[in-house]
Order: sequence, then C-alpha cells, then structure tokens
Amino acid sequence: MNTTSALNLAGAKPLQFPIPANVYAETVVSVKHYTDRLFSFRITRPQSLRFRSGEFVMIGLPNAEKPIFRAYSVASPAWDDELEFFSIKVPDGPLTSELQKIEVGDTVIM
Repeated sequence: MNTTSALNLAGAKPLQFPIPANVYAETVVSVKHYTDRLFSFRITRPQSLRFRSGEFVMIGLPNAEKPIFRAYSVASPAWDDELEFFSIKVPDGPLTSELQKIEVGDTVIM
C-alpha cells in the first residue's frame, strides 16, 4: 500500500495516511500567490494521464485517512509535462484552507 506523510498537530511526528486506490500522488513543483484570495500551483504529471482542454480532475491532500477532493480545471495545455491549477483561498474551506499552504515538494493527490 502506498502511503504519504503529513505532520501531526504538534508538528513532531509525521502521520502516515494511505493513498487511495486509483489515485495519483504528485509532487508540487511551484506555487504562486497572486493576491490574498487567489493562487496557482503546478504539480508533476503522471505519464498515463491524458486530458482535453476544459476537462477537470479531482484534487485533494493526503492529510487525512479519508481526504477531501474537489474538482479543479486543468489550466495547463494537454502537451505540458506539468499540470497547473488556479484556486481561490477560502479561510474555512474544507480543502482550500489547507491547500493554500502547500509548498514546493509537498504531495497533492489527484
């Protein structure tokens, strides 16, 4: 079983959460905050992922045993080696409250 880690609330010890079946665990390669309400991020792209312009994927974070996923439109072109997404920042949002804190090297699940 694939697992990924997240820091526990005390920040002392990584917690291990399983990556669900048929889910990609991709690495964040860049994050850009445009305003206090808008940011974008790029992640590695699985070689097997094929999509057409306008399609979306479900994005989540490996920070719980049952992660929360939300639909995100792919902003990058179909031929790009990375996937780019734009997101708003929702302070109390179940996903975006944590997603807006991602950094290069973190894991995003898709």
